[in-house]
Amino acid sequence: MATKPTYEELEQKVRKLELEAERRSEVKRTLDQQAQILYSIKDTIVIITPEMKTIYANQTAKDLFGDRPEMFTEPCYRFFKKRDMVCEDCPVLKTIQDEKPHNAIIKSYDRNGEEMWRFNTAFPFYDRDGQVIAGIEIVTDYTPQKRAEIALQKSEERFRTIYEESPIGIELYDGDGQLIHANKACLNIFGVSDIAEVKGFKLFDDPNISDEDRESLRKGRKVRYQVPFDFGKVKEYKLYETTESGIIHLDVQITPLGLGAGESTSSYLVQLVDMTDRKQGEYALRESEQELELTLDATTDGIWSWNFENEQMNFSDKYYEMLGYTVGEFEATYENWVNLIHPEDRE
Repeated sequence: MATKPTYEELEQKVRKLELEAERRSEVKRTLDQQAQILYSIKDTIVIITPEMKTIYANQTAKDLFGDRPEMFTEPCYRFFKKRDMVCEDCPVLKTIQDEKPHNAIIKSYDRNGEEMWRFNTAFPFYDRDGQVIAGIEIVTDYTPQKRAEIALQKSEERFRTIYEESPIGIELYDGDGQLIHANKACLNIFGVSDIAEVKGFKLFDDPNISDEDRESLRKGRKVRYQVPFDFGKVKEYKLYETTESGIIHLDVQITPLGLGAGESTSSYLVQLVDMTDRKQGEYALRESEQELELTLDATTDGIWSWNFENEQMNFSDKYYEMLGYTVGEFEATYENWVNLIHPEDRE
């Protein structure tokens, strides 16, 4: 026959029940606080098993990707990333395997199918026995930064294409005046097949730059000049190997590039245009004009010319003299020429 518990035993049981109730209440308050924290966090938080199944998602994740059953039934890579297999750099999988935190930038899609980028950080999730049973993944929106990176990359690619395909020779020197790079047009101008052959060439050792321009450059001032470039000097001073010879004519602009106001020059930008063909054309035209002048001086005929495009006329010295005028006495214009013609012959 069971004996009745004493008052002290009943009191102990009541106290034990009260302590258990307090513990449960404290656990509930803790869980509620944790739930509130997870609900308040604006980053996406999910818990993913080794089978790549999501077993928990906070409210941010549900709002972003849609609170649908597929979130918890489909593999995470299919639901979040629209993939048929695990992501190559999956931080959760790595964390489950080595029990260390991992992160990665991964492309995913929101509930509307819009492409977005997320910075994913995974931590191991342990059971009571200290065994890793899942990975906790905290996901931060990285879309604005990624789009900025992509835009910057495209901009750099466009600049690189312009730089490489420009018909203008372009050179870039560091702050000490040593050549860093040159585009294809520049290498062609100077008869160089490989940039490695001239990399490190010193700008201020170029014998074609005047002392005055060197001083201006050192003071951070842009210089521009036209110069006959002598490949004989290049070979004489053994500056670099070149397939070119003779003299070419260059239009050169050198711009010191600074990092900011009041700071020293960080690099030099050199732009070159080969003007040899134009210079040769100017020389040929000048020689032709001189020959014409000699011919006109030698002939006894009066000669006039009329340029229909700009309405400009020219009268030779003999033309003035034949008509009884001194050379240049009146301007060579169409009106003056017409006035010299007899009225009956003007039509």
